[in-house]
Formats: sequence, C-alpha cells, structure tokens
Amino acid sequence: MPEEIENLDVKIKLLKEFVNNGGVAELAKLGLVDELSNIRASSDGKVMPETVSSRLRTLMSVLLISEEMPPVYSPKFISYYSSTIQKKKSFDQINIETEEQFDAIYEEFKDKTDIIFRGQGEAKWRLYNTLQRSRIEGKLFDTESSYQELLEKLVENGTAEYQEQIQAIQFLFLVICNTINVQHPC
Repeated sequence: MPEEIENLDVKIKLLKEFVNNGGVAELAKLGLVDELSNIRASSDGKVMPETVSSRLRTLMSVLLISEEMPPVYSPKFISYYSSTIQKKKSFDQINIETEEQFDAIYEEFKDKTDIIFRGQGEAKWRLYNTLQRSRIEGKLFDTESSYQELLEKLVENGTAEYQEQIQAIQFLFLVICNTINVQHPC
C-alpha cells in the first residue's frame, strides 16, 4: 500500500504555481528538476504519492506552510501573493481554468447590476491603485511622510488649481437639483 501524503492535492497545486511563476530555476538550483519529472498520475488524474520524492515532499510542505502567512507589506515596495491559495486567505475568489468554467460564471453574473469586478493582469498582484504604485515605484515615500499626507496634498493642490471648475460644477449640481425638485446637501 503506497504511503499517503497529507494535503497532496493542495501541495501539488502549490508546486504547479511555484513552477509556473519562475520556480523552475529554483528547482534547478536545488537539483529537483529530474525528481519533478518523475511524478506520475494514476488513471483518475490524481498524483501517485509513491512517485513524489522525499525532497519534493519537503519542498511542498514548506510551500504549504509559507501560504499560512500573508504577503509581506511595506510602503516601500510592491508585494505579491505567492499563490492563489495565499490570496484566498484575503479574498473570496473563483479560479477559472477552463472555458466551460468561464462560460458558467459569465452566465451567472452577466445580468447583475449590483456587483463590481476588479481584475488584474496577474493573479499574484495585490490590489494597488495607480497612485499607490506610482508612489512606490517613484520612491515618493522618501519625500512624503505617508500615503495619507500625499493624498491630502493632492486634494489641497487640486482644490486650489481647479477652484473655478469646482465652483462651476457645484453650481450646475444646484441648478439640476432645483430643476428636478430634489433636496440638495448644500
């Protein structure tokens, strides 16, 4: 009877993500590429535990343990999720891996109007807005004491620079509210 490996399916998924995200170079450094190529699946598509070397088992266990920690956050660099499993700890998500899965999700949500989707080009990317990315990549954290301070300065500068346009928009808003007989907050 082959030895069982706890959480094998999850560990294999993590190993695949690791390899797909550039981990092949790391596996080569560790001399694990040949061992990776020895992994076999049974007729039901499940990995056969006896084909996973002890060194790969150790690596997969380390990968699984590392998923328990959130990605490192610093206001000085952009951080990434190491896997969709790590990301799942922060977000409800659905991994779409086939055209059929996409079609099913699309059919379910195409007519909804009370939901917003925000996508990223890469699943490992965290949700940063353009200002956050610009602040980090442009090293603006060296000149601003905080993201909040940067936002306050932008609002202050924008208000001073565009005061006439702001007043015109406020005036139009009041006219529209009065025209349609709606109570306005001003």
